[in-house]
Amino acid sequence: MDQEQSIQQISVFELNEKMLKKEAFYLLDVRTREEKLIADIGGQLIPVNEVEERFSELHGREDLDIIIYCHHGMRSCHACSLFKEKGFKRVFNLRGGIDQWSLQIDNSINRY
Repeated sequence: MDQEQSIQQISVFELNEKMLKKEAFYLLDVRTREEKLIADIGGQLIPVNEVEERFSELHGREDLDIIIYCHHGMRSCHACSLFKEKGFKRVFNLRGGIDQWSLQIDNSINRY
């Protein structure tokens, strides 16, 4: 899939390292509100179907790495494409999403 190949990826291990080092980045959750109640690793919630109408909420964050996640990585990949179309350069898809985070980093995060 060409779209996925053009999207920069970040692993759960790389994200965890950024969190541990307290690096500056912007974490965006594009799942539904219901999913966020089940499992949460932080970040701002903007469901993928609301991303295009809410780009203005990210004004001023263009110089930060924007790391986008969902359940498994498909919706966040789509969201990354939307951001790239708007001219954002430092956009990363969390490979495997929150499910991979639960499996590899923190098994206290609910899997669903």
